[in-house]
Amino acid sequence: MDTQRPLVCPILVGRDELLGLAMHWLSDAARGRGGLRFLAGEAGIGKTRLVGSIERQAIASGFAAVRGGTYPGDLEVSGAVLLDLARNLRRQERFAATGRAITDRLLEAPGAGTVAVSDESGDAHRRRRILALDLAELLGSLSARGPILVTLEDLHQADDLTLAVISTLAQSAMSAPMVVLGTYRSDELYPRVPMRDWRSLLLTKRLAEEVRLDRLTPEGTATMTSVLLGRPGVVPSTLAATIHQRTDGIPLHVEELLGMLTAGGSAALESAAGADVPDTLDDAGCRPRSCSPGTSTSRSRSASAPRRRRRPRAISPRRATHP
Repeated sequence: MDTQRPLVCPILVGRDELLGLAMHWLSDAARGRGGLRFLAGEAGIGKTRLVGSIERQAIASGFAAVRGGTYPGDLEVSGAVLLDLARNLRRQERFAATGRAITDRLLEAPGAGTVAVSDESGDAHRRRRILALDLAELLGSLSARGPILVTLEDLHQADDLTLAVISTLAQSAMSAPMVVLGTYRSDELYPRVPMRDWRSLLLTKRLAEEVRLDRLTPEGTATMTSVLLGRPGVVPSTLAATIHQRTDGIPLHVEELLGMLTAGGSAALESAAGADVPDTLDDAGCRPRSCSPGTSTSRSRSASAPRRRRRPRAISPRRATHP
């Protein structure tokens, strides 16, 4: 059975400025001036990998770090990202009680956990508001044990309750040793996605800051290509240029296209160096196998890099404009 080992770049390329900014966030939070920060970028741009590096910096600086995420379909699940966060909190002994309290509150088990649950009387809107306040208070209590980095991934898939909790938490985090780091796909903020207007409101009120991960420059793509191929400084310029052209400088697509080419051996790379790089990963999957026109392999069909697409409209950091 033919298998292909995926290529993963062992270093972050072109993100030094963002890592420096993250250290500034952590430094401020350590002095009790935290807050909500957004990392925006399209799919495959490297948000999760950057978050991993920020978490390592935070831990090295004496912070605790915990992460929660959403998944496709979670717009229909009330508090999905908070449930995932609570599950991870329960795995850390010092936060286990808070994790259980958040889970119980979301599952509407009155009186459970370590924090008293508020009065449940009144209309549905009032009960939902009380629920959001209770959950935000529980999350805010995490910083009482020391500085902490709370990461919430893929907020473009978050529901209204989750966003209401984060809004309240953002206010308390501004005067606490807590950084709340939220990521989202800038190319998926469609008109009816709850985060769209919510994000704009927070930025307008200065309750959050936002930075965008840009695509790699041609130089960045060349660096990433040389690292992935294990050829520092000796990658042919034609190969680097055509890889950048075909992938638009999206790191995940660089890894996948190079993975396809290296699977074809030195002949495929030599062909690529001569600017004979396939237009799509489907073509790349065929090239090493000498596929006939119109055919493709199951491996290439499963690749996630699409045909070359237009650059999405840029998001201006710290401005409350719709993307």
